Amino acid sequence: MYANYQKGPQGVQNDRYSGSKVTNLRRFQPFWSATEKIYSKYEKRIKNRTYPFIRVEPTTESFLFPVSLEDIRGAIESIPPNFVNGIKAILVPTGSKKQIKAANSLYIYGEYWQHCIFLHPYPKALMVLNNAKTLKPHELDGYKRSGAEISDIDNNIEVRLTESSLRTFYLNDVLMHEIGHHIDRVRRPQKERERFAEWFALEYGYRLQR
Repeated sequence: MYANYQKGPQGVQNDRYSGSKVTNLRRFQPFWSATEKIYSKYEKRIKNRTYPFIRVEPTTESFLFPVSLEDIRGAIESIPPNFVNGIKAILVPTGSKKQIKAANSLYIYGEYWQHCIFLHPYPKALMVLNNAKTLKPHELDGYKRSGAEISDIDNNIEVRLTESSLRTFYLNDVLMHEIGHHIDRVRRPQKERERFAEWFALEYGYRLQR
């Protein structure tokens, strides 16, 4: 069994004010409601699975998810199969208006819960991040690794994402981060679990993909 002591969803979280990627264990709405909804939809279909069922729901008009089912399958096939065993599903919800309202202060890209990975689609309105100097160096490094365009305009750092860089970010960073949570079976503080997931994404999402 994996992470039976888990109190709530774990995953990648981007707080645009504090720059923290450490998961808040309280059930943060509206992302938690989207996670619960899509899990409930497929629960009977996935409850006995030991290898992931993959479902990408059609995104709503305000969101973008430039990653296909085949992309996700290819990513998980690129790593040792024992890392993926036990994952019941990889699910992508549609996106909601409430998530758009929350996006400027907090956006959750992905979560790991109930032996499933949830990848939330990305708001189109955030394809260009202004005043990005509030981001911490490791966050900027993450965007750089994905191929985002980063420029300094009038002492203001701007991050410009493309569909290609966003695809790389989700596959190499977010997805691998959540797989890192899945394989981390050690009882330890949440910050240490997040550090392990960060390392896993760097190792298996980027370094070994070169």
